[in-house]
Amino acid sequence: MNLNRLFTKSALIALFLTLFSVMNAFSQTLTITTSVCTSANEVRMTGPFWQWNPTGGPVAVSNGDGTWTFTFNPAPAADMEYILIVDGVQEDLISDMQNGGTCAPLTDYFSYANRKWVVGSGDVNISYDRCVPCSYPDIVITTEVCSAVTSVRLTGPIWQWNPNYGPAAVSNGDGTYTFTISPAPNDTLEYLLVKDGVVENLIQEMVNGGGCAPITDNSTYANRRWLLGEGAVSNTYGQCGACGGTSLTQMDLPVTFEGTTVEYGVIGFEGAQASTIEVDPTNAANTVVKVVKSATAQPWAGTTITAAAALGLATPIPFTSTNKSMKLRVWSPDAGITVRLKVEEHGDPTHKVETDAVTTESGQWETLTFDFANQVTGTDVINLAYTYDKPSVFFNYGVNGATAGEKTYYFDDLKMFTQAASGLQITVDVCSIAANEVRMTGPFWSWDPTAGPFAVNNNDGTWTFTLDPVPTADMEYLIIVNGVQESLISDMQNGGNCAPVTDFFGYANRKWVVGSGNVFISYDRCVPCSYPNIVITTEVCTPATTVKLTGPNWQWNPNFGPTAVSNGDGTYTFTISPAPNDTLEYLLVKDGVVENLVQEMVNGAGCAPITDYSTYANRRWLLGQGAVANTYGRCSPCSVGIGELTDNDLVVFPNPTNTSVNVISEFTIEKIEVYSMLGELISTKNTTSNEVNVELQNLASGVYTFNVFANGGMKTVRVIKN
Repeated sequence: MNLNRLFTKSALIALFLTLFSVMNAFSQTLTITTSVCTSANEVRMTGPFWQWNPTGGPVAVSNGDGTWTFTFNPAPAADMEYILIVDGVQEDLISDMQNGGTCAPLTDYFSYANRKWVVGSGDVNISYDRCVPCSYPDIVITTEVCSAVTSVRLTGPIWQWNPNYGPAAVSNGDGTYTFTISPAPNDTLEYLLVKDGVVENLIQEMVNGGGCAPITDNSTYANRRWLLGEGAVSNTYGQCGACGGTSLTQMDLPVTFEGTTVEYGVIGFEGAQASTIEVDPTNAANTVVKVVKSATAQPWAGTTITAAAALGLATPIPFTSTNKSMKLRVWSPDAGITVRLKVEEHGDPTHKVETDAVTTESGQWETLTFDFANQVTGTDVINLAYTYDKPSVFFNYGVNGATAGEKTYYFDDLKMFTQAASGLQITVDVCSIAANEVRMTGPFWSWDPTAGPFAVNNNDGTWTFTLDPVPTADMEYLIIVNGVQESLISDMQNGGNCAPVTDFFGYANRKWVVGSGNVFISYDRCVPCSYPNIVITTEVCTPATTVKLTGPNWQWNPNFGPTAVSNGDGTYTFTISPAPNDTLEYLLVKDGVVENLVQEMVNGAGCAPITDYSTYANRRWLLGQGAVANTYGRCSPCSVGIGELTDNDLVVFPNPTNTSVNVISEFTIEKIEVYSMLGELISTKNTTSNEVNVELQNLASGVYTFNVFANGGMKTVRVIKN
């Protein structure tokens, strides 16, 4: 095998003479007309026909109207790969292809993207340096950043969610930065902003009712979206409102101190001035109020729950004749101290009522109940005619700092006390949906979606049905939120058990059994709202009408599994919500045909690890694995040629190995991908050499799959690491 095969000058001349002698046998004339979106003095072409020499290819003729025409007479007799050059600048179509373009199909979407003319396809009209006409608009995104910053970028699926791959914005010198994406993509653009390498997190913004990141499950992701034709966009890094805070709303019950769209605030006084909203030291996902009662604090040192304007809550505390109690979570270093809660009218501090509770825990969180029907002796009685809207919290009330010494306390989650109700309570977490109405339906109500009972909003994301008297027979039911009835069929197919009245295909209904007590459920799913989804993005190499999943969860029936949504670019996305609670074995189904990956695995691939290498080869998603990308019917992307490298073209040794392997090819190696036997990409090595050494010493012992790209093709080799 000759590893350094080179064409001689005479061989190249012979090749071109042969090419043009064949071309002369054709009478077809090919014209390629290029629109140049700016003024130009010279338009040329380059490609492998001209050894990629930027001055070796033909020169176009100006038509005097902003277009230039190349004429090939006769037309090439073979497919022609090429790129345009205007005034010495070669076009770069990589980002266009990443954005869903099709004009440069010879691409790895990262380092090159070349045009291709196919024999017999006729004349061509194109635009220099873009896949769309010159008249197609740009996207202009202006981003406000609320603090000092060095760089602002974009990231998203077209940049593999890498915070360094997306375009960088230009500073406007006034705290705003502008991205110009030229041209705009020809489909929806999903993205997030990146400030100094940190990708913004908008989940809590969406949970709090923001609308700037509509691609979200309100739990694990929240992404921005630009829609085709939307025009220029203005936004703010890390939040849905402007930096000035004018979009913040006044806090109200329940007061949770979570999120950035509510103007939470606290004001400490009389020795508790060190009252701040901070991350919970016992739970980094939670936000609480920290109160330091100093060594010089007065016995009545406390903290008022209010923003700077001292307006307190947006609406009065909803005391009633039957409910005059509130709850507050507290953390104290000592048990047995008095915690006082006072509520007053922000406009009239003489309208007030105070009550006490005593801690029973030290060094951990507990929830205290404050009953204002039992006011502190010598203080005002609660008056339901008053509009109490400003609460204050006093830790270790009645003891000064000189006696107690400096102490640190925490509090969180001020809300109304929920009184125990008679009857059956079914509480529904609506999974951060902005719900206006929650109802129930079932055979008791003839499955009429408007006939069943309403739930009561608990103002904490949950709603409660109270059925009084308690049903005397088992009750089959489903939940309806904002008119949409939940569907639990796929949950049951995925191994759920919350809807036992089911045929796993046409219906899946919940069931309450007499004597089983109260119920807490999540709308439209069998697991808590916080449980993640699976997102599987599948590339299909030829046109498809439908793409589905099949597997043991769907009895291997090609029609039973979920259907993917087309992304309009040859890829399809499945969202399995929620993810199953165990391994998911599956195969892809295109237009009713189940993929067969047996030969792929025999050839050394790793995408279908559940296999006997003879009769079956199935894909596998592991619990916690996250999002998955794959290609129907194969273990490699559509852009990778199959079978163009043979055993005679490639040597991998030593195999097995302890530390590293050498990969030697007769052709220039472009890239080597290393996969685990679970199909997970471990590393990618780009190269322009015929001989590459790949280090494995940091990997665990086992079997690894190498995809070696060369000569426009790929070969898969299985490597054993001892």
